[in-house]
Amino acid sequence: MQTAQITQAQTPQALFDSHIRIAEWLSQRSVKANNLYEYDADAIKQAALVGLWKAAIGFRPEMGKFAPYAFSAIRRALRLEHWQRQGKLERRLRERTIGRTVSCDAPLSREDEGATLVTTLEDPRAGRDQRLRDDHEQVAALLGRLPPRLLRLVRAYYFDDRTLEEIGALEGVTHERVRQMILDALDRLRIRQFARTP
Repeated sequence: MQTAQITQAQTPQALFDSHIRIAEWLSQRSVKANNLYEYDADAIKQAALVGLWKAAIGFRPEMGKFAPYAFSAIRRALRLEHWQRQGKLERRLRERTIGRTVSCDAPLSREDEGATLVTTLEDPRAGRDQRLRDDHEQVAALLGRLPPRLLRLVRAYYFDDRTLEEIGALEGVTHERVRQMILDALDRLRIRQFARTP
C-alpha cells in the first residue's frame, strides 16, 4: 500500500490560503440570507475562516479534493455560529427581564379593569406555526414532484449534509455530475414554485 505524500501545496496553511475566497463568499452569502448587520458580518466571517482552518488541518490527500471538503466544513461552522448567536440573543432577552415581575392577569390600567396582558396579547406562535406548516407542505409537495433520483440527491446533500463526492460514490457518478443534477433539481423546484398560483 502506498502512502500519500503531503506536498508543499497541501500543507494546512497552503490549503487555507488558496481557499480563503470560498470562506469569504459563504460568509457574505450567509450575512445576506440572514439579514445580519455589519458587526455580525465580522463574526460570521471569522466563523467561516475557523471552519476553513479546521478543514485544512483535518484534510488528508486520500479524501479527494479539498474544495468540497472545505465547503462542507465551512457550512457546518456557519450553522453552528448561527445557532450559538441565536442562543446568545435568547439569553440576553432573559437577562433583561430578570427582576421584573409582571402579572398577566393584572389590569393594564385603573380605568379599564377588564383588559389584562393576557387578553391583549396574541399568541405569536400561532401564526408562525401555521406558516411553518404551510411552508413544509409546499416544500414537501414540490419535492414529491421530483424524479426519484433527483429527490435522493437533494435529500442527501441538503438534509443528510453529505458532500458531492460521497453522493457521487453512492450514485456511481462524479461529484461534478452530482452538482449538475442538484442544480437541475433546484431549477425544477424554482420553476414549479413560481408556476403555482396563490
